[in-house]
Amino acid sequence: MYYIVGCLEEREQNDIILKSTLYDSEIKLSDEIFKKEYYSLKKNGCKSLHSFLEKELNMQGMLLNEYEIKQITSTLTKHYNEILLLTIMPTESCNFRCAYCYENHDDIVMNEDIIQGLEKYIENSYHQYNHISISWFGGEPTLCKKTILRINQKVKKLLNCEKKYSFSMTTN
Repeated sequence: MYYIVGCLEEREQNDIILKSTLYDSEIKLSDEIFKKEYYSLKKNGCKSLHSFLEKELNMQGMLLNEYEIKQITSTLTKHYNEILLLTIMPTESCNFRCAYCYENHDDIVMNEDIIQGLEKYIENSYHQYNHISISWFGGEPTLCKKTILRINQKVKKLLNCEKKYSFSMTTN
């Protein structure tokens, strides 16, 4: 059985643009017959590849059989089991008050107990992973520069250049 997987839909006037999240591929559906067939495939899948659209979607990595899906899932699971992914929100506070923002931006920051607990968690867990990745988020995370630098130094000291470490930050 074949199923639509890893496929994002975008509308462009009367067309449907399909983008694969697994591969760098894209298909534009303009014909109403192809659109109907796509929605049928999305809902029901198919037993084999007969039509032009089924074959093309399969070639582009958007219509896969159960074996292919299991292979991809297994590869992704193995990969993500090797990475400790953390999203840390050191504060809800923000130095801007943008009119469009939906947040209250309370002046809440991570207290010492939470910081120590986070450090202990990383210390107890890091050896299980090949890579630690921290995503700093908030309010405005740079308002807690000391906390970020402290945890960053802790992680770098633990890993001692033996494992990968990366971080990102959502900031204004």
